[in-house]
Amino acid sequence: MAELGADAIKVMKTQDLKYLRAVVSRDKKKEERLRSSLHFDHTQEYGEEVQRKNKKTLFVDGTEKDAKKVLRQNGGVLWDEEEEEGKGEEDDNDFDNDSSLNPQHESAVVSEPTSDDEYDLDISTLRAANKKPKTEAELKKINRRQTKIKKRIEKNRLKSYAELRNREERRQKVEVALAYMETEKNMNAKGAKRKVVEGDSTKPPVYKWRRKRAK
Repeated sequence: MAELGADAIKVMKTQDLKYLRAVVSRDKKKEERLRSSLHFDHTQEYGEEVQRKNKKTLFVDGTEKDAKKVLRQNGGVLWDEEEEEGKGEEDDNDFDNDSSLNPQHESAVVSEPTSDDEYDLDISTLRAANKKPKTEAELKKINRRQTKIKKRIEKNRLKSYAELRNREERRQKVEVALAYMETEKNMNAKGAKRKVVEGDSTKPPVYKWRRKRAK
């Protein structure tokens, strides 16, 4: 079997360098996508938590029309029983006269309207207000389903974090190999050189070439 010449070996090493650079670039892009995905999940959960905290209770008869009417009467601000306490008898009389705010009516939880979508109501919640109260068995079933979903989401998130760590470790190893190969390539350059920094398992040695005086 014929041995490869110096030029052929040089070409192969050059191809290896290009391949390793492509691997590093590809892994960096995948890592960035994973980080963005994990950051988006965290931001989405935070937003949902804030949204839950910003929800108030509005007593309506279960129809979208009456709910919008109440919102308009209150200047787009949802009525809240705790906020109404201590405002005086005048507010109490207004409350008694307005049948749409009577606590005897069914309650529905809706989100506060935003400037972009004024008086936008949670129709699914309003419809749910018309349904019969759920039994204890149904509530337990819903809780079990929600717990199962949360566990699956957490499992997928941990899996994504593990994949991100593995990709980072792999990329770092490839970068070390790439640095060694580039150093080896530079060693073929002409001129006197000396080692200025010793190498180790994480980085190659550093050489310094003597500068030639231009003639």
